Amino acid sequence: MNLRDKVLEYIRKENMIEAGDHILAGVSGGADSVCLFILLHSLMNELHFKLSVLHVNHGIRLEASEDAEYVRLLCKRFRVPCYIEEVDIPGMAKELSMGEEEAGRYARYDLFYKKMDEIGACKLAVAHNMNDQAETFIMNLARGSGLRGLSGIRSVRDRIIRPLLMTSRDDIEAYLSQNNISFKTDATNLEDEHTRNRIRHHILPYMIQEINKETLSHISSAAAELSYAQEYMEMQARKWLDDKGTNLESMSKEPSIDLVDYRDRPYIIRKYIIMELLNLVTAQRKDITQAHIEAIDRMCMNKNGSEELHLPYGLRALRQYDELIISKSDSKDKAPAAKNSNITKSAINNDDTEKSDASFEYVLELKEGTDTLSFSYNGTDFRVRMIEIPDGKIEDFLTKVPRIPYTKWFDYDKILSCPIFRFRKSGDNIVVDRKGHKKSLKKFMTDVKIPEKTRDSVILMADGDSIMWVVGYRTSCAYEISESTRHILEIDAL
Repeated sequence: MNLRDKVLEYIRKENMIEAGDHILAGVSGGADSVCLFILLHSLMNELHFKLSVLHVNHGIRLEASEDAEYVRLLCKRFRVPCYIEEVDIPGMAKELSMGEEEAGRYARYDLFYKKMDEIGACKLAVAHNMNDQAETFIMNLARGSGLRGLSGIRSVRDRIIRPLLMTSRDDIEAYLSQNNISFKTDATNLEDEHTRNRIRHHILPYMIQEINKETLSHISSAAAELSYAQEYMEMQARKWLDDKGTNLESMSKEPSIDLVDYRDRPYIIRKYIIMELLNLVTAQRKDITQAHIEAIDRMCMNKNGSEELHLPYGLRALRQYDELIISKSDSKDKAPAAKNSNITKSAINNDDTEKSDASFEYVLELKEGTDTLSFSYNGTDFRVRMIEIPDGKIEDFLTKVPRIPYTKWFDYDKILSCPIFRFRKSGDNIVVDRKGHKKSLKKFMTDVKIPEKTRDSVILMADGDSIMWVVGYRTSCAYEISESTRHILEIDAL
């Protein structure tokens, strides 16, 4: 089977592309992304989708502008819309106190999602391949990851698709060579500074040459099998919670479980029960390790007295005899806003108290100031800050608009009422361009292919029936900051 047919079969197997889709492809100019572009272009008529390209110039390498020009000319040759974006990754890394590699990833995906919203693309195609999968697997294995880390890179996740995930880098380069297609080489990929590069240059080649030439495909298959196992464990944990009358969708900020039956479950299921509970109180899991999970489980298996553990992100696990309670130290019920805060808050509920959580609204009553406010809504933690722009300093802020997907700036003076965090309602709309064109929220959700069954649980930030932010998807153009902005409302979804 030739590479085109192999990729087509994989796309169909994983249900990556549907007729009428608009796909935005991230193309750096390297072999992987160029191959992705060529193959997607060849499949456009057969699968009936539209293709656009975004190239991100990180501003790190001197030859970066040459890469951008190469991608522009490649797209021109194939008559595909091409967008070039530039971002100062070294400056961003310094400002956010993170490595350039991590900052680059943040910036890329932020720009990808913004461009998708701008042009109406519903899916993002990226060029991760079988080698990337194997490198990730080995790196996570060495770091002590559990099933989640060893599951590796997913073929489809949210709006991201990876058509080349079961294709090796050798096959990619052979395909380009056979078709006389050139590509650019990033010199930093040839260095051994990063862990991934050392695995790429030394460990994987040794395994392929000295242990088994099918190492790449075997690791990729193992990662896929482990992902199925992880999904099953998560399903069993949720089923146990459901059987015990625990409704994960409506749990409070301090979920709790009875430990009598918990102690009879196999350890692997107990582990995933704990992780499901932690997911309810924090969106961050990076610093919660296997050691933390094991410590919570040991505490739960003990039947004497009461114990508690303090975890990253201000979390606390408390066992009171046969009950486990997970809480967060900055819970809105326990930690008021800062003293003399000019940001106040109130929460209101609709009159019909028998309705589901979809009837609950969180209202922000905001005044001028620079204090911060933290609160939780439907399992997501939010942090709010009002920023007053000094006279003549707006230009400084316009160049620093956050490029991290879950940090957003809004022009506070354009907000007509108190912002409300809620779920969708009839009549909701969102402004989709700077000319003020509106789109109904229902049509927007259809266009970006949010599954019907999950639409009622998507968190919205609204100004009346005008949607300011579809959390996890896009913000309204109506509230963008501009030269006339005097106050910025900054919101982080953590």
